[in-house]
Amino acid sequence: MRLTRSELYRAALREYLVRHSGEDVTASLDRVYGANAEQGEDLRWEAARRTF
Repeated sequence: MRLTRSELYRAALREYLVRHSGEDVTASLDRVYGANAEQGEDLRWEAARRTF
């Protein structure tokens, strides 16, 4: 495709947003972070730990 990584990410994000309405994305994020806020915190710490 001869795209830079940034261009590829931008295209993927654009396609994702076209396929999913903002309300669907918000509802999904609410389910992940809202109902399980403590668990989400643990997941973020684990992701940060693995990154660094």
